Amino acid sequence: MNINFFDLIFLKNWYLWLILIAIFMLKQLFKMYKPAIKGAFGETVFGLTSSMSFGNDWHILKNIVIPAYDGTTQIDQIAISEYGIFIIEIKTYKGWIFGKERDAKWTQTLFKEKHSFQNPLFQNYKHVRSLQELTGISESKFKSVIVFSGEAVFKTPMPRNVVKGTAYIDYIKSFKDVILTEYEIGNILKTIFDNRLSGSDHRKYIRDRKENYHNQAANPTNSPNKGGFCIRCRKQIRKNAKQPYCYDCYKIWNKYKNKNYRESYCHACGKENVSNMNKPVCYNCYKSR
Repeated sequence: MNINFFDLIFLKNWYLWLILIAIFMLKQLFKMYKPAIKGAFGETVFGLTSSMSFGNDWHILKNIVIPAYDGTTQIDQIAISEYGIFIIEIKTYKGWIFGKERDAKWTQTLFKEKHSFQNPLFQNYKHVRSLQELTGISESKFKSVIVFSGEAVFKTPMPRNVVKGTAYIDYIKSFKDVILTEYEIGNILKTIFDNRLSGSDHRKYIRDRKENYHNQAANPTNSPNKGGFCIRCRKQIRKNAKQPYCYDCYKIWNKYKNKNYRESYCHACGKENVSNMNKPVCYNCYKSR
């Protein structure tokens, strides 16, 4: 068998080629799953911080999936003590963060790029309500806490319960009034563990929800019972221009009752549109009535 010079070089260094291919594949995988990896790493860091910073009279639960009114919901951390039930939502974002307490969307600016994301206060309200309904404990005993990584910079004033880095520990420890008994805490923990779901259940719910969302966006008139959409979160609801919010979003809106507050979707077709309580449908849907 005759082997030329180039064949010899290739055979001699075949393991180098395998290493290069492996490195390339790892880089592609890391690029593809970078947000998930960063999120998981951030949650792990904050999880360790919580475990080390609170005393033995605190119960720290991490990455909890429980049933919700519309499927399932995943809670990053729950800190429970006689001072209350603290629902912690962790955001591992860099750059400048812009947002107001009542805005449906907040903005992340990183160099010259801008990205919008759901107001984490609204997102965490779903966690609070789901756990409140599951346990039967009064909503007043729940505290919502939003934690951004230390690399984020707030460029607008934030509510007291939206903090950076380990400042959430001081915020939680600032509550001194005893509002839960040991018996209540025991029942809460038992209820959570008895009803806790697997991560695969939650991922399936997310996949199904995304699929339904895209199907409805492509064929909004073919959605079940041809209903309307919440003008804040786009959840499908009964079509009624006088009630264009879903239950959760209406409960938040009702605290302020601003009928001209800017929302994100058309109540009739579900497409992105500047709307409000007074004008819940887009121009095309209004014109076609």
